Amino acid sequence: MPDVDGFEAAHRVREVDTDVAIIFVTNMGQYAIKGYEVDALSYLLKPVPYFGFAQELSRSLNRLSKRESRGVVLTINNSVVRLDPTEIVYVESVMHRITVHAMDREYAFSGTLKAMEEELAGQGFFRSNNCYLVNLRHVKRVEQSVSVMVGGAELQVSRPRRKAFLEALADHVDGRSS
Repeated sequence: MPDVDGFEAAHRVREVDTDVAIIFVTNMGQYAIKGYEVDALSYLLKPVPYFGFAQELSRSLNRLSKRESRGVVLTINNSVVRLDPTEIVYVESVMHRITVHAMDREYAFSGTLKAMEEELAGQGFFRSNNCYLVNLRHVKRVEQSVSVMVGGAELQVSRPRRKAFLEALADHVDGRSS
């Protein structure tokens, strides 16, 4: 690029859009650390083999999909509330009464866990048993058949769903799923 190097171009892009994905592809490895200045997703060194490029592109797209989240719209007492799914710790169902446990408060309304599961599909949630829909990003640890959530809530993981729950959690932590 005449008159502008990649880092200067990245700084200019960041002035306009803080969310755009930046991946550096260069033969100058000594500047890789500068990528952090502009919040680059990745830094690839030339020559980049096709397999390495495809793998990095896939990993970067997975990271980007985690950044994006659709809002969830809840109707509570004739009011409409829009929630960011990343703020939801877990969803609980007791006798057709849904309680959404968010980071800052709880929202209760009539509904089904199945409907909430469909609404939150593809956003990092897993049905750990008949009563709970767990946000995998807020699982602190798993002990025996209990997932301990941010905030201290201890949620049962049913025996039939335990293996799939642990696999989904591992994939989420590893960045292989949303």
